[in-house]
Amino acid sequence: MLGDELLALSPASPIDAGRAAALVRDALGLGGSDGTSRDVSLAGGVAQGTVHISAPTGAFPVPGEPAVMAIGAFDGLHLGHQALLDRAEAEAVARGCRLVVVTFSPDPAAVLGGPANMDLIPAQARWRRIQAAGHACVCVLQFTPELARLTYERFVREVLLGIARVQAIVVGEDFRLGARGAGDVRALAELGGSLGFGVIGVGLSRAGGAPVTATRIRGLLAEGKVEEAAGLLTRPHSVTGRVAHGRGEGTAFGFPTANVEVEGGVELPAEGVYAGYVTVGAGRAVESPDGAPVDGNESGGAGEGRPVAYAAAINVGRPPTFEPGQEGARFLEATLIGFEGDLYGRTVGVCFLRWLRASRPFDSLTELERTVLANVDWTAKALGERGVSL
Repeated sequence: MLGDELLALSPASPIDAGRAAALVRDALGLGGSDGTSRDVSLAGGVAQGTVHISAPTGAFPVPGEPAVMAIGAFDGLHLGHQALLDRAEAEAVARGCRLVVVTFSPDPAAVLGGPANMDLIPAQARWRRIQAAGHACVCVLQFTPELARLTYERFVREVLLGIARVQAIVVGEDFRLGARGAGDVRALAELGGSLGFGVIGVGLSRAGGAPVTATRIRGLLAEGKVEEAAGLLTRPHSVTGRVAHGRGEGTAFGFPTANVEVEGGVELPAEGVYAGYVTVGAGRAVESPDGAPVDGNESGGAGEGRPVAYAAAINVGRPPTFEPGQEGARFLEATLIGFEGDLYGRTVGVCFLRWLRASRPFDSLTELERTVLANVDWTAKALGERGVSL
């Protein structure tokens, strides 16, 4: 399992460049083909959204075309979500039709007044991750109070059937759709009996003796257990953000640092120091927090015009030595190994592979420098001293 692989990383058992590149690409949702998008307006304008098609599929679904539909928020796109989408893909293949994945932005819980959970993947960017996982057609609906008030019958008749002719709906067994959550699996199946489609409720996946859920993964990240979280996500957890001017202590110690301003709605792991990668690059390699691709090349990287991942010692949380009393403030500072150039104002991806230590105040700058250099040395020996081209 990936979690065990990450826990085994050490200077004595370093990662090779090929595996590092694969992990970073998975973490950031890279891969797949560029495609095209088309806006849709359904249910008399109540449902607005965008259908994304990845190449080489090319064609958009039409109302009369048969399709299997998988529906969900898919935050994290973890083991359980992957199992559901794979089940839906298999159903589409068996029926000889395409799969259309229907998801929402923002997360429905944020609109319906549920707990204010942090995102594992920004809602605006999830469709790219779904396509990178091999599912070519994704419809992202804007989740609004007006959409939430639609009955599940109207949602099926005027939204789903407005996209394609539904042959089967695949959802989690605890899924609910429509006003007051009345459209559970049983209700959808009864409706499907009259409209000619089946409904498949997929049970929760289990790992380590417990269900795989986004809530469980958030809990692991809150404890700094990025390796175990990666096992459930099937990739290292990552965030994106823009590089801003920081305090400058890292530069004074002799290595480049990047103060990364991470979007407020995205989950950060617990305060502490981690080993991971910071990716800088071009094109769609690194997305801005709103899901839009970032253009432009970075200086100082191997592979001109290609994204490059640099091993980094990553500090989450305000360093208590310099900013006591600021615990809990969102802060991320990464020490890049092997990078030369200017990152200010750029968007980077940050991947967390390994917990190194908890944050703590130091009695002297000498003790701080010795500890930080030891973290950097461990990271360089375990994850590499040169940038990895993606």
